[in-house]
Amino acid sequence: MRLQQERWLEFSPPVFEEVADPGPIIVAGAFYFSMGMTITGGEVLHSYINE
Repeated sequence: MRLQQERWLEFSPPVFEEVADPGPIIVAGAFYFSMGMTITGGEVLHSYINE
């Protein structure tokens, strides 16, 4: 009894030239977003307040 069939994966050359590694990324800015909601009967799975 044979449970699995052989599978072959063939890679073709890309149609477009792939982008090379762009190098390090400089972060110019960021923001903090806080959101909360209350669900009746819900349970807190993780809290960032105590970290």
